[in-house]
Amino acid sequence: MEKYDRDRHTHGIKPYSPPKQKSKKGLPLGLIFGMIVGSILGLFLAPKSGQSLREDLKDPKGVFEDQKDKIVDKVKVKKAELEEVKRIKDSDQDLMAAQKRAIREDVKDGYVNKDSVDLSNL
Repeated sequence: MEKYDRDRHTHGIKPYSPPKQKSKKGLPLGLIFGMIVGSILGLFLAPKSGQSLREDLKDPKGVFEDQKDKIVDKVKVKKAELEEVKRIKDSDQDLMAAQKRAIREDVKDGYVNKDSVDLSNL
């Protein structure tokens, strides 16, 4: 695209003509064409045999149900894993609280371990 140069056009060296407007139909048509071609190529380049592809195309509902079942199974497994992590975390917190109570009771009773080192003299 040519830039406007005021000196060239005002001194008569070259007449100014505004740039031509390009058609804006190219991008949407190209996108639609690309999606169609990509979909067709995706079907034919998929790692399935032609027979299984034809069966899938005859019964797309079955394919989606299989995918749904796989996703539901994965969600159930993840939910069980999260519940196990939560159970372990809760048991760890309970154990930590029990240890804190035991330490507080030992401190209140004046318990001194014979194997401990007194750091107050340092």
